[in-house]
Amino acid sequence: MENNRNTFTEKSWGFPPEFVKGENPTRMVTGDENIKQSLYILFSTLPLERVHRPDYGFSFKEMLFEPASLTTRVHIEKNIEEAILLYEPRIELERVSIREAEILDGVWQIQIDYWVLETNTADSFIYSLKV
Repeated sequence: MENNRNTFTEKSWGFPPEFVKGENPTRMVTGDENIKQSLYILFSTLPLERVHRPDYGFSFKEMLFEPASLTTRVHIEKNIEEAILLYEPRIELERVSIREAEILDGVWQIQIDYWVLETNTADSFIYSLKV
Protein backbone atom coordinates (compact mmCIF):
# COMPACT_ATOMS: atom_id res chain seq x y z
CA MET A 1 0.00 0.00 0.00
CA GLU A 2 1.37 3.39 -0.99
CA ASN A 3 1.55 6.13 1.60
CA ASN A 4 0.39 9.43 0.06
CA ARG A 5 0.35 11.44 3.27
CA ASN A 6 1.47 15.03 2.96
CA THR A 7 3.64 15.36 6.07
CA PHE A 8 4.37 19.05 5.50
CA THR A 9 0.74 20.13 5.72
CA GLU A 10 -0.18 17.78 8.57
CA LYS A 11 -1.48 19.54 11.63
CA SER A 12 0.09 19.23 15.06
CA TRP A 13 -0.64 20.84 18.36
CA GLY A 14 1.10 24.17 18.73
CA PHE A 15 3.81 24.46 21.34
CA PRO A 16 3.26 25.36 24.03
CA PRO A 17 -0.28 23.97 23.84
CA GLU A 18 -2.98 26.64 23.82
CA PHE A 19 -6.65 26.01 24.45
CA VAL A 20 -9.34 28.48 23.43
CA LYS A 21 -13.12 28.42 23.42
CA GLY A 22 -14.70 27.63 20.10
CA GLU A 23 -15.08 24.99 17.46
CA ASN A 24 -11.41 23.91 17.52
CA PRO A 25 -10.26 24.43 21.11
CA THR A 26 -6.62 23.50 20.50
CA ARG A 27 -4.29 25.75 18.49
CA MET A 28 -2.80 23.74 15.62
CA VAL A 29 0.26 24.44 13.46
CA THR A 30 1.34 23.25 10.01
CA GLY A 31 4.22 23.67 7.58
CA ASP A 32 7.29 25.72 8.51
CA GLU A 33 5.96 26.56 11.96
CA ASN A 34 5.41 22.87 12.69
CA ILE A 35 9.03 22.06 11.74
CA LYS A 36 10.44 24.91 13.85
CA GLN A 37 8.39 23.88 16.85
CA SER A 38 9.53 20.27 16.41
CA LEU A 39 13.16 21.42 16.41
CA TYR A 40 12.55 23.51 19.51
CA ILE A 41 10.99 20.52 21.29
CA LEU A 42 13.88 18.27 20.21
CA PHE A 43 16.48 20.60 21.73
CA SER A 44 14.39 21.33 24.84
CA THR A 45 13.87 17.65 25.67
CA LEU A 46 16.48 15.73 27.63
CA PRO A 47 17.24 12.11 26.72
CA LEU A 48 15.24 9.72 28.95
CA GLU A 49 12.56 12.39 29.47
CA ARG A 50 10.11 10.59 27.17
CA VAL A 51 9.17 7.16 28.46
CA HIS A 52 8.38 5.63 25.07
CA ARG A 53 11.31 7.25 23.26
CA PRO A 54 14.12 7.41 25.81
CA ASP A 55 16.74 8.30 23.20
CA TYR A 56 14.75 11.32 21.91
CA GLY A 57 16.11 14.73 22.80
CA PHE A 58 19.41 16.49 23.16
CA SER A 59 21.46 17.13 26.29
CA PHE A 60 23.41 20.36 26.47
CA LYS A 61 24.09 19.78 30.17
CA GLU A 62 27.11 17.56 29.63
CA MET A 63 28.80 20.31 27.62
CA LEU A 64 27.96 23.39 29.69
CA PHE A 65 31.23 23.47 31.61
CA GLU A 66 33.49 22.56 28.73
CA PRO A 67 35.87 25.29 27.56
CA ALA A 68 34.52 27.56 24.84
CA SER A 69 36.88 26.05 22.29
CA LEU A 70 36.70 24.98 18.68
CA THR A 71 36.73 21.33 19.78
CA THR A 72 33.71 21.83 22.05
CA ARG A 73 31.84 23.77 19.38
CA VAL A 74 32.46 21.10 16.72
CA HIS A 75 31.40 18.36 19.15
CA ILE A 76 28.12 20.17 19.88
CA GLU A 77 27.46 20.85 16.19
CA LYS A 78 28.01 17.17 15.29
CA ASN A 79 25.68 16.01 18.08
CA ILE A 80 23.01 18.44 16.89
CA GLU A 81 23.38 17.16 13.32
CA GLU A 82 22.91 13.57 14.50
CA ALA A 83 19.79 14.47 16.50
CA ILE A 84 18.23 16.24 13.52
CA LEU A 85 19.04 13.38 11.15
CA LEU A 86 17.38 10.93 13.53
CA TYR A 87 14.28 12.88 14.50
CA GLU A 88 13.36 15.43 11.82
CA PRO A 89 12.91 13.63 8.48
CA ARG A 90 11.08 16.55 6.84
CA ILE A 91 14.27 18.56 6.39
CA GLU A 92 17.71 18.20 4.86
CA LEU A 93 20.31 19.79 7.06
CA GLU A 94 22.48 22.37 5.34
CA ARG A 95 24.56 23.68 8.26
CA VAL A 96 24.71 23.92 12.03
CA SER A 97 26.68 26.82 13.48
CA ILE A 98 27.21 28.28 16.92
CA ARG A 99 27.88 32.00 17.14
CA GLU A 100 31.08 32.42 19.13
CA ALA A 101 30.52 35.97 20.40
CA GLU A 102 27.42 34.93 22.32
CA ILE A 103 29.17 31.92 23.91
CA LEU A 104 31.47 34.22 25.86
CA ASP A 105 28.42 36.19 27.08
CA GLY A 106 26.76 33.06 28.48
CA VAL A 107 24.34 32.56 25.60
CA TRP A 108 24.73 29.96 22.89
CA GLN A 109 23.02 30.98 19.65
CA ILE A 110 22.72 27.81 17.60
CA GLN A 111 21.70 28.43 14.00
CA ILE A 112 20.36 25.57 11.92
CA ASP A 113 20.08 26.12 8.16
CA TYR A 114 18.04 23.54 6.29
CA TRP A 115 15.95 22.69 3.24
CA VAL A 116 12.31 21.70 3.62
CA LEU A 117 12.17 18.58 1.47
CA GLU A 118 8.50 18.74 0.54
CA THR A 119 8.60 22.34 -0.72
CA ASN A 120 12.30 22.57 -1.66
CA THR A 121 12.65 25.85 0.21
CA ALA A 122 15.48 27.04 2.43
CA ASP A 123 14.81 28.06 6.00
CA SER A 124 16.64 28.50 9.28
CA PHE A 125 16.00 28.08 12.98
CA ILE A 126 17.84 29.69 15.88
CA TYR A 127 17.90 28.05 19.29
CA SER A 128 19.12 30.18 22.20
CA LEU A 129 20.50 28.52 25.30
CA LYS A 130 21.46 30.58 28.34
CA VAL A 131 24.25 28.98 30.35
